[in-house]
Amino acid sequence: MSEANEQVYVAAATGNLKKLQEALAAGGDANAPSADGLTPMVVAARLGFVDGIRALVAKGGDPAAPAGFFGTPLRHAAAEGHLETVRALVEAGAPFLSRSDAEGPAIVWAVDSGDPEIVRALLAGGAATDDQNSAGQTPLIASVTATAQAAVLIVRHIELLLPGRHTDCSLAFGLLLNGMR
Repeated sequence: MSEANEQVYVAAATGNLKKLQEALAAGGDANAPSADGLTPMVVAARLGFVDGIRALVAKGGDPAAPAGFFGTPLRHAAAEGHLETVRALVEAGAPFLSRSDAEGPAIVWAVDSGDPEIVRALLAGGAATDDQNSAGQTPLIASVTATAQAAVLIVRHIELLLPGRHTDCSLAFGLLLNGMR
């Protein structure tokens, strides 16, 4: 990796807009991956570095470029819960699903992040509700599964801490099942 490209990567990874702009102006490549395959766009997305995303796009950074098996910048922004970064990537033309997103599309990661505003932003931007993750789950199924898993953990916790509180556990499961119908 050249010195200028390394400076772009480090500035993107640390959220330093001034250094990022300087490195890009000095000829650094907005798309050059690091030795481990991560691009400046992916590390900026993971960090929620919105101004960095915009600076990279302005200098030719590709919001659709996957970082090997790490997936796309949009997937990372959604998974980390960075709403404004998600919006900036959607505006820049980031794809909602990429072959590199082996674990699933950005919307499924948004569901997993638990932030409904990110889900709304992706849907408003055109994300498909029938895209599936590697387990074949659509966003709706993933959200129900995540909720059910959380409920099971809570019920198990109650049973461990408060033996004999089966009424609470039965009530919790009943409410969960009614909510799934």
